Amino acid sequence: EHSKAIQGQKEKDISSELDRLIRENEEKARANKEYLEALDKDLQTSKRDYPNEPETRAKETMQNSLMLSFKEVLKESREVQAQYKQQAHDKLKRQIKILKKDATEDEIEEICKDPEAAQKLLEQK
Repeated sequence: EHSKAIQGQKEKDISSELDRLIRENEEKARANKEYLEALDKDLQTSKRDYPNEPETRAKETMQNSLMLSFKEVLKESREVQAQYKQQAHDKLKRQIKILKKDATEDEIEEICKDPEAAQKLLEQK
């Protein structure tokens, strides 16, 4: 990741912890998705076998509510991840501009896309 090129030890520790949390979040999201799929399968069976039962309607309401909540949490998680990546990208651009004052925007973007190039630039200065 390009943010690794500009980080001090504290930032690296935070980034490693964030990466761990993202992986854990993804694992939990997969498990929740599987659970919701199992609930949906049960609901479809209930709709087929007991279409007019109050329990079937209750299952449908619960499943819809859980699905909505799951989607909202997933969306929020992705937005936070995107914000973090953008902030890391912006920080790297600022540091490149400081270290290589004559760099064009295209050059800066190319360096941002290549963590090794960014690291070399930081080591040269």
